[in-house]
Amino acid sequence: MNKPLLLLVPALAATAALLAAPAFAHPAPAPTARAGTAESAADLIETRVAELLDEQKVPGAAVALVVDGAPVLTAGYGEAVVGAADFGTGTAYYTGSVAKLFTTAAALRLVGEGALDLDADVNDVLADVEVPDTFPGEPVTLRHLLTHTSGFEDRIAGWARWAPAEMPTLAEFAADEMPERLREPGTVTAYNNYDMALAGLLVEDASGLPYADYVAEHVFAPLGMDATAAVREEPAKGPAAAEGYRYADGGQVPTAGRLAPATPAGPGVLTTAEDMSAFMTALATGDPRLGEGVAEQMTTRQFGMDDRMPGMGFSFQELAGPGDGVWFKAGDLSGYHTSLAVVPARGIGVHIAVNGDGEDAAATVAAAEAIVHDVLADLDALPAAPEREAARDDLDAYTGEYTSVRTTRSDFTELTRVFAPVTVEAADGGLTTTGLSGDPAVPEQHWTPVGDGLFQERDGTATIAFTADGYLLTSMSPTAAYEPVPRYDSTAVHLAALGFGAVALAAGFLALTATGIARAFRRGERKPLLRTATAWAAWLTGGTAAAVLVLLATAVADGNLLVQQVVTGAGVLPAVLVLSYAAVGLAAAALVLYAAAAAKRQWTARTATGQGFVVLGGLAFAAILVSLNLAAF
Repeated sequence: MNKPLLLLVPALAATAALLAAPAFAHPAPAPTARAGTAESAADLIETRVAELLDEQKVPGAAVALVVDGAPVLTAGYGEAVVGAADFGTGTAYYTGSVAKLFTTAAALRLVGEGALDLDADVNDVLADVEVPDTFPGEPVTLRHLLTHTSGFEDRIAGWARWAPAEMPTLAEFAADEMPERLREPGTVTAYNNYDMALAGLLVEDASGLPYADYVAEHVFAPLGMDATAAVREEPAKGPAAAEGYRYADGGQVPTAGRLAPATPAGPGVLTTAEDMSAFMTALATGDPRLGEGVAEQMTTRQFGMDDRMPGMGFSFQELAGPGDGVWFKAGDLSGYHTSLAVVPARGIGVHIAVNGDGEDAAATVAAAEAIVHDVLADLDALPAAPEREAARDDLDAYTGEYTSVRTTRSDFTELTRVFAPVTVEAADGGLTTTGLSGDPAVPEQHWTPVGDGLFQERDGTATIAFTADGYLLTSMSPTAAYEPVPRYDSTAVHLAALGFGAVALAAGFLALTATGIARAFRRGERKPLLRTATAWAAWLTGGTAAAVLVLLATAVADGNLLVQQVVTGAGVLPAVLVLSYAAVGLAAAALVLYAAAAAKRQWTARTATGQGFVVLGGLAFAAILVSLNLAAF
């Protein structure tokens, strides 16, 4: 029973990395022969992308490089469709969350025209959706949506579950799938996909046009982005449109889950390397065709939880530090991963897209982001890390377990926080963290105190900070803070309860099975009915629990496939949820029957102890299923 639990850890860790906000690992810059020129940066891209495709087992890629406000490189590499079509500069691919930049540009354009107000209650514009007044006097505004400070829970499970013909409208989706408001708006950065879906609905209601039509006419057309579009049906795959893949069983397997009603948040948006070159050029040069002042607003710091740490522009995040002038955005869908950075002061833009998860999507994303980082370093576009002297600090005040504020607490994806926790420990005069880097090759990091609650990565450029109210911030992912986990809700408590439940149920299942077989071959006194019913309920609880663990282990054995199944609701996950409810019900039934048998004095001391151990194990297992929303009530 324990082996399936062990199999969950690596896959869920990878899943947590992908479902979390993009984490930029700040590697040391790679040397080049002619550092600092557009040509050297283009050469670096050519070399490193070829290495990425080979090492990560990704079919193809598209890149665009802008330097001094002009396109320098636009290229495709590898295959758009395995064995059938090459990846070209005009090959379309899904942007993922990079499309949030299109939504942001559209919304800010309407702000400039007076049709939207950054600081007005969104309910003033929304026609068919109403955001509840959870925090009286603190309404959600467009500014909150564009900086990911709305306070909504981030929940994406099932977002891609519809067939194209059955897909609801954006307004229907926004009304039916509205998550809970968890925090007062404007207080905590918590990357949230619903934010941008709602921002897209504001674009619709303020303009009177469907989202896809508005961005086509007012964002894409002015820049000549003729191949970029928001779609609700899959295009034919070939030279004109790339297929997305995951690497499994020694080959490339097409993915699913790229379409959803929440188009403004990223799914269902196609672009090309040529179009992204045009878009980056507009951002890097402040092109008024995006809207007067739109690019400048997007690349200006709008919110931060600590002035010493990177913060948020509108949809963009600061890459290295506050006021560094380097802005970053990433996007991920099953089989497609994109990264984009712009440096307006230098007229620089870098974009990389791949059409494959590779063996481990988190590693593929980290490799692509490392290329973006190294290109910026080659162009001397990254500010030098500030020199800070080591300082004394109360390290014990920061130790413990943390979880991303993005962690969903209303569905089964809460599993990720238990099997992929972030921990902070005091060691060697500093701190050691695990699970904080988005790169699976860097599971552990070490930090030196350099200020009040501020720490510098040893042998690196990243920083972390702890706020007065206990949040952990990291320069690797400014789009989401981390909050401390109470001891009673910690990974250790969950795993202890799960381990005890699994052992008790396994022992009971085997013992009851052996007893049942033995009794089948010999006659004996019939046991009291309630005792027999308790035994059957406990036996069924153990069998159902085993099925839950086996199916869950099957689901997470391929982390890339698991991410796809989360958004589509397909695969074995529905069966896991049904069986989880059954296990909880059976555990409760076993408890009731055990108590009833005790009231009738049907137990001996020995049988009461043995059966009680199994019933208690079932309750512990059921409690974890409920706690992690595998059986949500």
